[in-house]
Amino acid sequence: MQETASITRNDKAMWLGRRLFEKVVSWGAIVAASAAMVLVLAVSVDVFNRRLFGGSVPGLLELNQTILVVIVFLAIPYGEKTGAHVRMTLLTSRLPERFARICRTLSYTLAVGLSGWMAYASLTRATDSFERDEAHLGLVMWPLWPARWVLAIGLCLLAIQCCFKISDAIAGRPLEVVEGIDDPSVLERR
Repeated sequence: MQETASITRNDKAMWLGRRLFEKVVSWGAIVAASAAMVLVLAVSVDVFNRRLFGGSVPGLLELNQTILVVIVFLAIPYGEKTGAHVRMTLLTSRLPERFARICRTLSYTLAVGLSGWMAYASLTRATDSFERDEAHLGLVMWPLWPARWVLAIGLCLLAIQCCFKISDAIAGRPLEVVEGIDDPSVLERR
């Protein structure tokens, strides 16, 4: 009886941790979508400024480059969470369920290794960039370290999301999670 209660507490803690992580990933997607709107506005301002005054707004190119990093790397974990990434199911759709899960588990394990390695390299580079106060030399001195940190954070979130996908595949849960899990029983083993 004691062991069953501790498993339940551990499952509840895992569920709460996953819910918190999903909120972080969802907020990352909201920030990415907001950044896309800012990018559209910035490009529009730059186009109008070129038409009216014959030149670009200083610093807008550097801002747009940073915004692109925010859009891409904060949206990738959300895309993985919702199953929105491009998938090739030609092989796994024809395999028996057990073998398909093994293939998915192996592919997510590879994804964790690759995204984890990229996250580590990006974290190292972001730390170095912050310590050196790395900046882009142009019309405006634009700091590069914020974009490097966003890139590293996005890759860390992707690696963690792939770990959850491995857990789902091993436990026999569906891999495409519908937005907003509100009930911990959804995560129970079948």
